[in-house]
Amino acid sequence: MADEKDNAAAGSARGGRRTTVIVVGAIMLVEGVGIYLAVNMLTQKPEAAAAAALEAAKAEAAVPPEDSLVEAALADCRVVNAKEGRLYRYSIRVSVLVERSDLERLQKLIESRRSRIDERINIALRSAEPRQLKEPGFETLKRRLKADLADVFGDNALVRDVIIPELIQTGGD
Repeated sequence: MADEKDNAAAGSARGGRRTTVIVVGAIMLVEGVGIYLAVNMLTQKPEAAAAAALEAAKAEAAVPPEDSLVEAALADCRVVNAKEGRLYRYSIRVSVLVERSDLERLQKLIESRRSRIDERINIALRSAEPRQLKEPGFETLKRRLKADLADVFGDNALVRDVIIPELIQTGGD
């Protein structure tokens, strides 16, 4: 009889653990489903984003139409820079962006002030630090040239942007 009681107690303990695990698992499953449904009901559905169209409209408004700005070739120079203690030779080609209506006036100014323009470009390159000449977009050099050209032309608004399509470094012995 004692053996039967022990076997019955052991059997009920195993069955009790199994039912407890099943009950806890079922409660967790119901709780998970309830949370999922509650979150879905309480949150709003995502709306289609119109950010790409908005950004494109802003960019189009910020940039003037391409046909209103024209490029004008300014100079081709060869300059020597010895800032690092080494002698470097630079070959540079400079152009500017101007309004189409100002192009004829700019061309007359370029013809009449060719030497001053070349001198300013030479001075800007000779006095440039090596890190300025290694910038990917030559931002510092462009700013300096734009300010120098405004002085030469006597008009700050004439030159919209300076373009450096070619800057080749040679030497360095």
